[in-house]
Amino acid sequence: LKNYYERNRDLCFIGMAALYTLNIIDAAVDAHLMTFDVSDNLSMHVQPYYFPSGNRAWCGLNLTLTCR
Repeated sequence: LKNYYERNRDLCFIGMAALYTLNIIDAAVDAHLMTFDVSDNLSMHVQPYYFPSGNRAWCGLNLTLTCR
């Protein structure tokens, strides 16, 4: 019974440390994005991308973000 409660205590400490770390990461991301421009002047254009190169051809999507 003693081992059971010690194991649960240790798992609680690990869980609290993980949540605290995630909270720190979230706060850092929020602080970094505080000055991000979210006005209506932002736009995103999606275009197909094709680049022939010798025997191969590369294709994909080209994403362009613009701030007007």
